[in-house]
Amino acid sequence: MRKFLAFFLCLLLTFAWLAAEGKRKFTVDDNFRFKSISDIRISPQGRKIAFVLTENVPVEGKEGELKRSHDIYMVTLPDGEVHRLTSHEKGSSRPRWSPDGRYLAFVSSRTKDNQIWLLDMALGGEAKQLTDWEPGVGEFAWSPDSKRIAFISTDPKDPKDEKDKTKKPKKDDPYVITRTKYLYDGEGYFGDPREWSHTWVLSVEKPKEPKKLSDGNFDDQAIEWSPDGTQIAFVSNRTGNDDNNDNEDIWVVPAQGGEVRKLTTNPGADSSPRWSPDGKFIAYLSSTEPNNFYKLRHLHIMPAQGGTPRVLAQDLDREPTQFLWSPDGQFIYAIVPDKAREPVYKFSVKKSERAEVIGGERRFAGLTISKDCKLMTFTCEDNEHPEELYTASTDGKALVQRTHLNTPILDELLVGPTEKIQFKNPDGQTGEGFVIKPPDFDPQKKYPLILKIHGGPQGTDGNYFYPEGQWYAAYEPLPIIWTRNALLYGEV
Repeated sequence: MRKFLAFFLCLLLTFAWLAAEGKRKFTVDDNFRFKSISDIRISPQGRKIAFVLTENVPVEGKEGELKRSHDIYMVTLPDGEVHRLTSHEKGSSRPRWSPDGRYLAFVSSRTKDNQIWLLDMALGGEAKQLTDWEPGVGEFAWSPDSKRIAFISTDPKDPKDEKDKTKKPKKDDPYVITRTKYLYDGEGYFGDPREWSHTWVLSVEKPKEPKKLSDGNFDDQAIEWSPDGTQIAFVSNRTGNDDNNDNEDIWVVPAQGGEVRKLTTNPGADSSPRWSPDGKFIAYLSSTEPNNFYKLRHLHIMPAQGGTPRVLAQDLDREPTQFLWSPDGQFIYAIVPDKAREPVYKFSVKKSERAEVIGGERRFAGLTISKDCKLMTFTCEDNEHPEELYTASTDGKALVQRTHLNTPILDELLVGPTEKIQFKNPDGQTGEGFVIKPPDFDPQKKYPLILKIHGGPQGTDGNYFYPEGQWYAAYEPLPIIWTRNALLYGEV
């Protein structure tokens, strides 16, 4: 028996050695080769899954230079075939199925600032531009009847102001800024802080005549149609000092236009409204402590007509994200970060109960659920496998990997093993760290160490694939313990 076990072990080692033959260690260039998946959307019929694929591609005519590319892909079920739907140099994002399944809308800056484009999924062919809106379109959402689209945008420029641009400004003409918004990352300094984002609705048949639903010196975001198509919920800070406090509230406006109605009265931030399938309730995230960036947000439910909100899982010291109602209205599914893990949870709406649906030492993201409540789809990754698109039944079973976009890259590379470690912090809490070892790690040797510290505390590191860390570990080789934001050197 011992001889057989020894022979079997040797056989396994031989196969492992042969599998590693021809592979190489990570280099700095490999950091930029991995592809990522975002904005996953299941078609209403549940047979197609659209998503945005982001990758770095060479810049034509500029050797060694890369640019970030965003295009829309689709997986068909049950065959799992992956189809590329867009390939324009300007990129495409925000895929959204019309509720009847006929169209897949998306935004792209092919002609000017982001506009809405339509792919006819029944007839095929090239995408057709739907909007020609001068300020450009931000987020958008289909009405339940597939006949209208709500979107967020600023007001068009006054033609008189446009004519004034032809006049040569004086050399010392001032540009007066009165909003703190000009400091905001990604939007303030390079945008116009005097502009305000409002809610608009257009008819798919007459897209050039959108109707403005909100006004004033306030910004709107996170629009959500009611199931009957008569109202639109959105988030807005209308305190008059929105640049300097976080008191965002949930508001509702009639889809045909009318008085804007405030739902929440919480002094903290309320966000991410989601109508229940029957339209009677709105779920949302809320922090009761104002102006505290580090405060946990809890999952709340309140009557859609207004009233006292109810907290789901008040005792949960984790913040649900990416949440959505089950089509029968009985549960709310969400991603719930738990140390380095990010499992999928299910919350009972009527009972104070919750349960982990699917977890493990890995991370899920981009959760969506099919209309018949039979299928979940999301991305999944762990320490040694980059994210790919997966599906599972809503009970967490029948997990199937649907894309293998990063497999060709992994087939070239030697991936160093990752080990989770635990330690006590000064408060006595147990913290976690992760050690990425060189692919040819020898436990009998000592190696230099890079310690990468995470800032936090909202996000956590670990249980995801870390190409930069793999390169660090392979370079000297250097094992790396990470969390982010600082590099310290030592010996392990």
